[in-house]
Amino acid sequence: MAQDISFGASDLRRKLEYDAAITQLYYRYAASIFRNYDRWKDIDEYYFIELELDMVYVSLGTLVHLATPPYHLGTIVRNSIAYPHLLSSCCSRGHRAYAYTYSGSPLTKVLKLSLACPTCGWRSGVNTKNWIKASSALKLTQAEDFSRYYSIKKENPSFKAADLRDLLRTLGITEQDLILPKTEPIVTRKENDRTIILRDPFGGVRIEDKYTGNVVCYQWHGLNG
Repeated sequence: MAQDISFGASDLRRKLEYDAAITQLYYRYAASIFRNYDRWKDIDEYYFIELELDMVYVSLGTLVHLATPPYHLGTIVRNSIAYPHLLSSCCSRGHRAYAYTYSGSPLTKVLKLSLACPTCGWRSGVNTKNWIKASSALKLTQAEDFSRYYSIKKENPSFKAADLRDLLRTLGITEQDLILPKTEPIVTRKENDRTIILRDPFGGVRIEDKYTGNVVCYQWHGLNG
């Protein structure tokens, strides 16, 4: 019988639900966040807001990240702006739209971009063959930003990033529009020749052996403090 791995205690579940809801707000207002990047990029409390993004590839019991979590808001936005040939495309009106999240496969090199246009608010997705290059670019940007983050923590050990909703309030989003969307613990299932992959909406991935029922591995992306 497969090992039963649940979300755990109620406080953990609440955190995972909160993280998932905040991620949905990020998706919803990505265009505004990119459009106002110059307004908040130098404010550390906003720049280092942590996002729970599903930027992982799962194959035969192995998890391959585009880069190492946590993913900071400023890093994701700055990286997309810095590498437009990898992480942007033209929107339907001819403006430049940037990737606010992306995933794909290191095996096929396919990179799936979720795009938002800061100019007109258009959102869509495109596929490219830039997984490896995008991974390298994000890791480089992360390394630069981690250095900045550690310097901040050294000078101020009690430093804590803001809530994403604090930034959105600064950008003029109303309280009514900041109500967290409800998330349900729906689990998606995918099978291949050897394993069963179960994904929950909070960034959890459980991989079971198809024939024995044993859990090969389980990982959450929502436990960064």
